[in-house]
Amino acid sequence: MARRLALCALTLAACGGTRGHEQLAGRYALQTTEVISDPCGLLPPGGPWGGTLTKSGDYVRFDSDFLSLILVGYFRHSVEEFFLDGSASNPQAPGPDGGTCSLYEARMHIDGITRSPARFDGTLSVHYDVPGPDACQCALEATFQANLQ
Repeated sequence: MARRLALCALTLAACGGTRGHEQLAGRYALQTTEVISDPCGLLPPGGPWGGTLTKSGDYVRFDSDFLSLILVGYFRHSVEEFFLDGSASNPQAPGPDGGTCSLYEARMHIDGITRSPARFDGTLSVHYDVPGPDACQCALEATFQANLQ
């Protein structure tokens, strides 16, 4: 029996099974470090929306405060970097000049780099898809720093 367990452990190690990552799970506050583009003024004055990060092996999930989006993704191979994507269909979303927009879809993408177990930096983008040309056809891109609360 012990021999079988050892053989299974060696097989998993050789196949590059899931691995641990130093990034801690928990609630993160995101702070803007640079606004790359935000022509509609979507970014809140306090910075990007926060959220809760969870992980399991290479899988990572971020439950964002923005439209209650759930972003899912993976850690990149052999590095402490990850990506996340999420979308919402037919949401009512914040729009230009404090208004509200009825959208086909809102999409969010995050690229994150672990800087310490309680901090990651990255780039966040949000895109609104609307019917036809419209003032609500908005997008934003910003860099941020996320700290465990």
